[in-house]
Amino acid sequence: MSVQCDLGFVQAGRICWNLLFYAKLMFMLNEPTVDRNVVILFDKQLTNEFIKLSQKISSKVPSKINLNASDEIPHLTLYLSRYPKRNVPKVIDAIFKVALSTKPFRLKLTQKSCHSSGTIFIDAEISPELFTLHEKLVDELNTFREGLYNDDEMKLPGRTKKIRKNLIEYGMWAVKQDYVPHVSVGRVGDPEKECNPALETLPNRVDYQTTVSQIAFVESGHDGTCKRILQNFSLER
Repeated sequence: MSVQCDLGFVQAGRICWNLLFYAKLMFMLNEPTVDRNVVILFDKQLTNEFIKLSQKISSKVPSKINLNASDEIPHLTLYLSRYPKRNVPKVIDAIFKVALSTKPFRLKLTQKSCHSSGTIFIDAEISPELFTLHEKLVDELNTFREGLYNDDEMKLPGRTKKIRKNLIEYGMWAVKQDYVPHVSVGRVGDPEKECNPALETLPNRVDYQTTVSQIAFVESGHDGTCKRILQNFSLER
């Protein structure tokens, strides 16, 4: 009799554990998530310059990115990922701490290129200050993803095994030693046919410079665009 009772309690315990497990799994699957980016924004003059470059591209070839000052704001990504909505306050606190430990620095953008995904880049030089800021943000914020990443990033053209690995481990394809700092000014649908025509619309010589004295936490839109500025963080003075 005692053995039968013990077995009954064990079975009941297993059933309860399974119910709790599946309840937690369903909660995680249905939990609200947000796509957020930590970025460098630019002054009005440079912002308008990047918008003009984007307009030149879209006048020549169809482009999924059409920069403007309202909901496709020119920016340089430092760390882009997807988070459970409940972790956003923790993310903001972590960004604040990184900003306080970072001094203002010069940023140079001196190249143009077309990525295998079809995105037209104005490429930035990877200074030690820029790379350190990127790496700090990745190290501080990655844990708050809880393994989430944007599934759409996996579906873009040119996704190598390394890129897929980065997306899974860090939530961002170009990260750490693979970091490619840039401003996206366009994205063509057929890279093989449309990359060169898009690049030909841009100046032969690219040379933009600015001082980075703050970073921003923004809402990400389609194709990695900056949809809305949520909060600015001044760097150490």
